[in-house]
Amino acid sequence: MLGGMLDKVTGVLDQRLVLTSLLPAIAFWAAVAGLAGAQAGWPRVEARWNGFDSTAKILLAVAAVAFLVLFALLLAAAEGAFLSLYEGYWGDRGLGGWLAGTRKIRHQRQRASRDGDYEFIYRNYPRDRNKKLPEGAARRPDYIMPTRLGNIIKAAELYPNDAGRYGMDAVFFWPRLYQVIPDSARSGLVDARTSLALMLNVCTLALVLAAGSLIALAATAIRPSGALWAAACGLVIAWLAYRSALGAARVYGELVRSAYDLYRGDLLDRLGFTRPGTLAEERTLWRNLSQQMYRRVADSPAVLDAARVQPPGSGQST
Repeated sequence: MLGGMLDKVTGVLDQRLVLTSLLPAIAFWAAVAGLAGAQAGWPRVEARWNGFDSTAKILLAVAAVAFLVLFALLLAAAEGAFLSLYEGYWGDRGLGGWLAGTRKIRHQRQRASRDGDYEFIYRNYPRDRNKKLPEGAARRPDYIMPTRLGNIIKAAELYPNDAGRYGMDAVFFWPRLYQVIPDSARSGLVDARTSLALMLNVCTLALVLAAGSLIALAATAIRPSGALWAAACGLVIAWLAYRSALGAARVYGELVRSAYDLYRGDLLDRLGFTRPGTLAEERTLWRNLSQQMYRRVADSPAVLDAARVQPPGSGQST
């Protein structure tokens, strides 16, 4: 009965919602129900179910499906919040700020040691100042996030804004660029983002299952064997899902970089500006364009006026 209702519901709902939110929700609540049934005793649960009449069973099945769909919708609505959490946006104060700062230092040290940026180590870690500084060692910008996932996403965001590339504000221009990307490229982005969202939802629900099992065990509300198994399985699934999310984030990041490489000119066309002839001119144009659109005033309005596409017949006759 419940399975047939879910089949009909999944045929109506958006397939991305079904994949990223509804299926993980079903698995999560099935695990919770399994633990509760094991705790109460399956013969007792079966006897209680058989005690309901047909109408009550149908109503309970409808309520269960409605609850699962609502839970999936809430899970989908929290997609952005989950991504920010896994990226490492934990605040600047309190425990979150302290933990974020500690993790950032760890990633900074790892990256500086890997790249041989001894000047960065010298400036930030006094205990390592005995290391010899290579002549002309470059300073490292402090664009480091507390988590590996955050660093992968941040690298994609910084790619078009690099001074050696286009000087585009990736976060500001992305919603606009996304509108001019061809359907084939947009499909790849959607698939990669769907995989990332699925893995983060699985990771989150697995962690909730593990934490809930341990809390129930501490409150002596569940048998130790079931709680320990649920906690262990939840932690393993969460770890595997997070590792898979890193791979999905790398694919998504590469597709975002490619979108800026290939379609930024199309965005200029749609915005009504001519494509610059040199890379230096392009950087200047993007910088002033973002200032004009975001702050309503550009440092050099003449740059925008010169690059604006002239309508037919507006030129001066000779």
